[in-house]
Amino acid sequence: MNKTRKNGFTLIELLAVIVVLAILALIAVPIVLNIIKDARNNSNKRSIESYARAIDYAVSEYMSENPDQEIVTWEDVKDKVEYKGKVECQWGEGLSSISITGEITLHGCKVNNKTNSIYGYVNGKVTEEENGKYKKYSVGDEITYKGINFYVIAPSDTKTEYVTLLKAEPIKYSDADWSTTEIASKISQDSNGYLQTAYLFSDTCTSIAISNGTATGCNTDYKLSSIKQIVDTWSIAKLTQDNLKEVDEYKARLITKDELLDNLGYSYSNTATIPIIKNKNVPSFVYDSNYWYWTMSPYNDSDSNVWGVFDTGSLSRGTLYSSNGVVRPVINLLKSAI
Repeated sequence: MNKTRKNGFTLIELLAVIVVLAILALIAVPIVLNIIKDARNNSNKRSIESYARAIDYAVSEYMSENPDQEIVTWEDVKDKVEYKGKVECQWGEGLSSISITGEITLHGCKVNNKTNSIYGYVNGKVTEEENGKYKKYSVGDEITYKGINFYVIAPSDTKTEYVTLLKAEPIKYSDADWSTTEIASKISQDSNGYLQTAYLFSDTCTSIAISNGTATGCNTDYKLSSIKQIVDTWSIAKLTQDNLKEVDEYKARLITKDELLDNLGYSYSNTATIPIIKNKNVPSFVYDSNYWYWTMSPYNDSDSNVWGVFDTGSLSRGTLYSSNGVVRPVINLLKSAI
């Protein structure tokens, strides 16, 4: 009696096929999911762009109808925006806005109310944002406020309402009416009009420093210094105080040694005369070859020295009775004012 073999796969062959299919699935599924995600993301960005164009058109129409109105708000144009898509952005303090020139800035935008994808529209470009309320800033970003240029010196995420800024250039003599302050006699200026001011605390400190070249009787407490008066006078004269956030008792102040170490690329050196120096990671905006400027941090708890950022970029000692250290203020600016 002849036995015939039935056609089919053995168990081993079936297992081999299943393993191959599983491997292909592991490779293909992430690729397919990424393709779907990218397609959805691109579609969302196009929706945001369409929404921004609709707002832009409504703003242009409103401005043509109201040529004497200098500022356009969302309340002015929201009923004129002709858009049938499903885009919603956050409006209000620190959020989406319309500039005086009509430029559109959007933040906290969602498409089809998806909470896992947040978008913004800044300078004509759509970007993905963290799930937060405010615009994100990175160290080195340039910001102009009240016609004054600043640089961001600390990261600021979308959940923080303010950003910490360093003035791009030192305070100029023309920046405030110094004649009305008690510090007028302690202010000098260079040929560019920058304030060159000693880190002084009293007339006694000044006279002793001049007579014997020491800082006997002085101290390095920023709160008591004439430089604090200079910073405060400039801030009040030039900035809107309601737009400044008070952090650690200050709305306006000087930069600190810790900020230079933590955020701006400075590192310790073993050189005794210059314990802290700049390295290759220090941004160029932090120092300038034309001047050196004071920080708010005492040098080694000395009563005669304060840290200064020098024209070479090094961070070193500045003596209190030195009269050529300029003043670059730091402010905490609310993002709603930008």
